[in-house]
Amino acid sequence: VSGLAAGLGLPIPALGSEQAKKDPAVPLSSVFADGAYGTTGADRYLEIVVEDGSGTFDANDKPITPRQQITSTGFAFQARYADELTSSANMSVNTSTGALTAKAITGTSVAVTGGGTISGVHVGNGAQLTALAGANITANSVPSGALVAAVRDALCPPGTVVAYMGTTAPDGWLLCNGNSYSRNAPYDKLYAVIGNATGSADTANFNVPDLRGRFLRGVDGNAGRDPDSGTRTAMNPLGNSGNQVGSVQADAFRSHRHTSSLLSGHGTRYVNYSGSNASYGWLDVESSATGGNETRPINAYVNYIIKY
Repeated sequence: VSGLAAGLGLPIPALGSEQAKKDPAVPLSSVFADGAYGTTGADRYLEIVVEDGSGTFDANDKPITPRQQITSTGFAFQARYADELTSSANMSVNTSTGALTAKAITGTSVAVTGGGTISGVHVGNGAQLTALAGANITANSVPSGALVAAVRDALCPPGTVVAYMGTTAPDGWLLCNGNSYSRNAPYDKLYAVIGNATGSADTANFNVPDLRGRFLRGVDGNAGRDPDSGTRTAMNPLGNSGNQVGSVQADAFRSHRHTSSLLSGHGTRYVNYSGSNASYGWLDVESSATGGNETRPINAYVNYIIKY
């Protein structure tokens, strides 16, 4: 009614007068303005007066009691910032300042358009990070230990075996001596790669490969270069056998034959006398032993180490 009356150009009474309190021509914007109808911050009430049928509002018209106090609510105050938020489900707002509070953004991504920026301190494990510009990293803000570990794993993944001239494995590596280690951190990444391929002491631990005194050989697969791949054995109990990573073979010498070149390819001649008859035959000659304790190429000792 007030808006309609004001729109018709009816005279607006002076603020604070009894007429203003009853006249429908008073705009609501004036009623709620600071300083209007009393002290700044004064309470406002909604009063409904029933006109007695005389056609005019006067002292004979009685209000319905009690009056309803008009109060502000959190929803009305929050609406002041609604046009600034594009995803209120993922944000919280400090209602006293309108600023985003700590941990305000709970979604998995933040989009900034129109040349805007996101400032402040941001924490997390970086699982959602797909691109990063150097200009966005504050100096000394990335822990060097975490950065080194990430780069190290990227360049040399767990399970990598290399030859090493040192006697003690460097940080992040283990000697390939068959020792048993826990399947949990910090060796969980290695176990995820090799599992029980080179043995397992129990359900909580696993063995690293034992490469002491051994040459490495590529898994035959279906190449057919290892005729005995099916008879390979496990390096340690519960380890892989057969044509699989981690299996081992004992030393062997390929079957072959040596013959004597004496007397047309035979060995020593012998004569067998039986009465007045003589028969002749040939004996194979065994050569004397020569060589060392094993068959091997020229070699040099190293320690093999494995990345965990």
